[in-house]
Amino acid sequence: RYWRDWSSDVCSSDLTNPFANPNGYFNDYYNNPWFELDNNRNDSRNTYFNSAITLNFKPVSWMEISYRVGTALTNSFSKGWTNAFTYSEYAKGNLAVKPVTAVAKYNDYSYVYRAKNNVTGGVGDAGSYGWRVNSDLFINFEKTIGKFNTKLILGQNIQDRKSKSLNVGSSAVILPGLFNVGNRSGELTGGESNSLSRRIGTFADLTVGYKDFLFVHGSLRHDASSIFYSPKRDRKLYNFTYYGVDASLIVTEALPGLKSDVFNYLKVRASYNKNGNENLGAYSLDPTYSSGSGFPYGSVVGVTVGDNYPDPSLQPEFVYSKEVGMEASFWKSRINLDASYFYQDAKNQVLNVALSPSTGYTSTTINAARVVNKGFEAELKVNLLRKKNWTIDVSGNYTWNTNTVKSLYGGSTKLGLNSPGSESFISAIIGKPFPFLQTDRKSTRLNSSHANISYAVFCLKKK
Repeated sequence: RYWRDWSSDVCSSDLTNPFANPNGYFNDYYNNPWFELDNNRNDSRNTYFNSAITLNFKPVSWMEISYRVGTALTNSFSKGWTNAFTYSEYAKGNLAVKPVTAVAKYNDYSYVYRAKNNVTGGVGDAGSYGWRVNSDLFINFEKTIGKFNTKLILGQNIQDRKSKSLNVGSSAVILPGLFNVGNRSGELTGGESNSLSRRIGTFADLTVGYKDFLFVHGSLRHDASSIFYSPKRDRKLYNFTYYGVDASLIVTEALPGLKSDVFNYLKVRASYNKNGNENLGAYSLDPTYSSGSGFPYGSVVGVTVGDNYPDPSLQPEFVYSKEVGMEASFWKSRINLDASYFYQDAKNQVLNVALSPSTGYTSTTINAARVVNKGFEAELKVNLLRKKNWTIDVSGNYTWNTNTVKSLYGGSTKLGLNSPGSESFISAIIGKPFPFLQTDRKSTRLNSSHANISYAVFCLKKK
């Protein structure tokens, strides 16, 4: 509480501390955090609306048509402000007579470095909305033919995403405490962004079961994406097809003689899939231009190119997955085991790769890498006690996963990616996990036998 009340330079109450005020705060470079908390504020409001409609029509017993549309709307409004603050002549070091202390060696008063410039204040208003519509059409066919159960789904999916945001602000207020963009000196700042994307997919999904112990499933999907679309681009760069197939066998149903009080259930499964992925935002196929620093200057306009140059031949990522697994139950289903092994081969991964600034850009977006991911998962459930109205179950799981970079763009052995700082770097390196964090600083260790560390704690009390 001693540092909380910073609003006065004089000791008018027990809660007022002159050394908490920016004019008297002990740190030359950083203000009292309580002052920063009170002087910089933000108020925001978000509203959400979700809706869904489903229509079903069944012309015959083995056919059903379903249509479902859902929307999600988001509106956001926010206002942020910083109040103006004028430093005292004392803090600026402009006093004609410098203050002195009883002990001459403590007369180090000059000025508070923070006070070289007054806090001019500022205010900003922002508004945005997001709109997402998802439309699904399903035509289901389900028929039993002899010992075979068949289910076929034909459908179409349409996804629309739209967003818009606006912001306006000023970097200096005239009257402290009045937070309105009209209460300003200088030019208004502001910006606008718009985004619209669409993805249309058509698909087929077929499941065939034989005597309820053998099941084979396959799916095929074709997508067209506006994110990868451009009138000058080849059609295959924004149209892509992917598929999947899997099969499962309930061994204990196919061979009932295997069942016993000890061994109750066994199912084995295997799958292979190719999945397409859009790891890219809207309008990411071309370099962008924005107003340069200090522009517009009156009626003079100046623009600058963005820092990223995307590869004109960018295409979606594809992940090829293989998986085998099993499920087993023992001792009247008191012990249940589920285990699987998976292997994923991700090709054409879209990455932002660092470039030399001498090119005019700092990064480029390319299909840069092939990464292999593999692992093993197992889950064990044990029923310790089973009574009429209650049970005690214990479960545990184990997961092992690793990934390795197999190839990089242009035959490179290493690509630098966006880095979090000047001393650490994120890279993609052949034979290493992805992402790989590196640093160019040597490891150091403090030798306690030669270290002499001293510190002091100062307490300031008010009389």
